[in-house]
Amino acid sequence: PVPRRTLQVAGLVAVLLLGLQFYRLSLFATGNHVEPGNYQLAFSKWKISTGNDIYVLDVEQEAVTQMTMNHKVSFMRWSPDGQAMLLRRSGRPVTFDLLDVKTGKAKQIDEDQEDQFVTPGLNGWSVDGQHRAVAEQQDGDADREIYIVEADGARRRLVQNPGADGGPAWSPDNRQLAFWTRHEKGWGLSIINADGTNLTPIFQTPTSSPPIDLAWSPDGSRLAFTGPTYDQWGGITQAHFFIIDTDGQNLVELGEINWRNGPTQWSPDGQTVAFDTYGAMCLYSLADDLPDDRRLFCNSSAQMPAWSPDGRYLAYVQSFQQSQPGYLCVKSTDHLEEHCFKDETAGASYPKWRPTNQN
Repeated sequence: PVPRRTLQVAGLVAVLLLGLQFYRLSLFATGNHVEPGNYQLAFSKWKISTGNDIYVLDVEQEAVTQMTMNHKVSFMRWSPDGQAMLLRRSGRPVTFDLLDVKTGKAKQIDEDQEDQFVTPGLNGWSVDGQHRAVAEQQDGDADREIYIVEADGARRRLVQNPGADGGPAWSPDNRQLAFWTRHEKGWGLSIINADGTNLTPIFQTPTSSPPIDLAWSPDGSRLAFTGPTYDQWGGITQAHFFIIDTDGQNLVELGEINWRNGPTQWSPDGQTVAFDTYGAMCLYSLADDLPDDRRLFCNSSAQMPAWSPDGRYLAYVQSFQQSQPGYLCVKSTDHLEEHCFKDETAGASYPKWRPTNQN
């Protein structure tokens, strides 16, 4: 027979292991689930004690569900089918979790010991949800390069350049990626097929720094990007917002942009863009018959705009006082009616609409 003390120790170990598994769940995911809905917004909410966590607001039901706990999420991205979220968790190493919104459970799918990813998954999740494009430096690489991460975690190098590459963004038809690249003459934008063929440089930036926050127009004919300027310590001193055709023609500069609040937001019809300047959220029209001043309006108390997938609503973070936490507001784009969720979303940031093609 097995000695009683041995059984007691084994039982204690089993309890500890079970407790660690439960702690993993309670630490990273609440177990709450979200049913499919027409208008749902995920957002980040910061607390001094726990850092950033993820919540989901159902706009029609006016209900908020907390999805993570003590997660310290530095960014979040919905999967294309709206059934999961890709979460980047700060720490050493930086880790990436996939949160199933049906079950409320999260699992780690990747990690980065040296924090060499460049916004992985932010624009790098393919439209079909099967691949992620990342910029990282693998063994033998002289600098960061573009890799495609398959569903099983295997990596396929997409670009073979002597300089650094980064900021990969998938085209709407899932066939191409745009990315920035460094070469002997400075920085530029390039486009490549998803199978690694037909690498095409389209533009050399007018700034001394790489273009960041690449965003395709909904029809795939144009790219928006931010051109930053750095000081001698590596800090961004200013950033300007550009739009260019994917054949390298018709470069348009629309103004200064707050690069910290993420990439430009295209309206689903591709006729309007929303972005943050320093101190205001602005909407610009891209209609061909407008004069040089394309600005539609700016809201000095709003930031972090996000269009609903059908273009019916524009969500943003509203704050009338700098010392007070912001909260989510949703404005109807046809009647310009605004509804704010002050109590439910106090402290919110970085709203992202759930895709509507949910299974």
